[in-house]
Amino acid sequence: MLENFINALNGVKEMTGALGMALFCLYAIQTGGGEDISVSGFINDSIADAGDDTGQTYETLNIAIVDEFPPESEIELRILGEDQGAEEETENNIFVQMTNIIDTGAAEVYLVQENGSVKKDSGISIEINTTKFFVPDGGSRCFGVPNFSTEIYGEGEWERRQELDEIDLIGNDCEDFNPGIDVTRQLVNDGYLNKKITKLLSRFPEINPYERDYTLRLVNAGTTLREDDQTKWWDVDYALYTEADNGEEIMLVYIDITRVTLAQGEVWDWDDAHYRIDAVVENLWRLMEDPAMDKGEVWLQQIRGNVLSDEAAIRRFVEEQGASIVVPRGADMQVEWECHRQEEFFYDYLVFQGETVDYEVTLAIPLMGKQEEGYYLASRIRREAEDKSACNHILSGMMQTFQGVPYLHVVKEGESLAKIAEKYQGIQEGYPWLKRYDDDTGEAVPFENQNLIYPGQKVWVPSCREYDGRNILHH
Repeated sequence: MLENFINALNGVKEMTGALGMALFCLYAIQTGGGEDISVSGFINDSIADAGDDTGQTYETLNIAIVDEFPPESEIELRILGEDQGAEEETENNIFVQMTNIIDTGAAEVYLVQENGSVKKDSGISIEINTTKFFVPDGGSRCFGVPNFSTEIYGEGEWERRQELDEIDLIGNDCEDFNPGIDVTRQLVNDGYLNKKITKLLSRFPEINPYERDYTLRLVNAGTTLREDDQTKWWDVDYALYTEADNGEEIMLVYIDITRVTLAQGEVWDWDDAHYRIDAVVENLWRLMEDPAMDKGEVWLQQIRGNVLSDEAAIRRFVEEQGASIVVPRGADMQVEWECHRQEEFFYDYLVFQGETVDYEVTLAIPLMGKQEEGYYLASRIRREAEDKSACNHILSGMMQTFQGVPYLHVVKEGESLAKIAEKYQGIQEGYPWLKRYDDDTGEAVPFENQNLIYPGQKVWVPSCREYDGRNILHH
């Protein structure tokens, strides 16, 4: 169960993503073969030398291939509706929702520091799915979990990312894959993509690519019929792993191979199979980086369902899943969690902190009440890191400013609407904007008596606001 959940969080691409990848392929190669391809004959030519169009040659990487899926004839056809494909279901029915950025913008807010003082900080305000929050500048290596959320790069890393974007990501038309999943898998097993993978990893000499052993693992295969556009397509996905010095298995490359056809048999000008090879840049950085200089990673993840609905559910979630969602695959996962409650931000949080052999990890889970989704904020930094302040500051900034859109405040003992307005709008006179949230209808309605509220009641707070660490600056 844990391994499946790790796989979901760290790179098993959604099948719907494969179609998008295919539409953005960069150039075509002429390989011939078509439907009558001879696998063994073609492979001998394709990897005769791992060269490129410039004539430069590369030593071929040592890649072991693991392919344990059933043959194509035993793979069940999956039918996707219009609203499917944005989430991954694990064995224990936890849905990992892809986090899509809706809007970003430069911002300056006041954040509470570790010593209790308040300091203005610059960074990025983010609206992502149904939440808003703020990420300070100059912080951790990245915000994001590969393939499940959007990366936002820290100071000094944007230039490196732009440089990497110039690398050819090797998206090709490939007639040789057209016959289907089984032929494609045979081609890959015989080394069809080895020289392309070698060419990509040779761009990262810092990781000593030729001194490593690699495992290319088949992680997804299947055929899909979409109800909305009546297209049928098959998809085969591979991930290339190597081992870090601490034994952790790190994914360096993700490959998706896709062919799209019209389900009703109509002719398409463009229906050749495509493949795309993407470097998992964040993981490559981890291998390049001196552990002492690690700035850490901070990310936010949305979980569908009521698995984070209350304290008991959150503690159960962390007990069952906590290590697997913060510790990379292959690393030691023994974590002794210490938990405390933090209450001075938009939401009350349960904060879990712990250490493994290699990492210091934190899970901060807001108590948002029973909703259709919950969120957790997480950070990870290597124990050898000399300066952990940036990682901790980013996580603290996100916790202070994280809020649902619109925000539902759960009334506490002794609170009044005036006090709630002061907390979120900066002035007590803002209370007329507040409304009562009706759990039965899901609507915000006026209070019958604004002087009469009670603990546990939900107050709807308008979402058009900016947070300064304690108060709303303006509407």
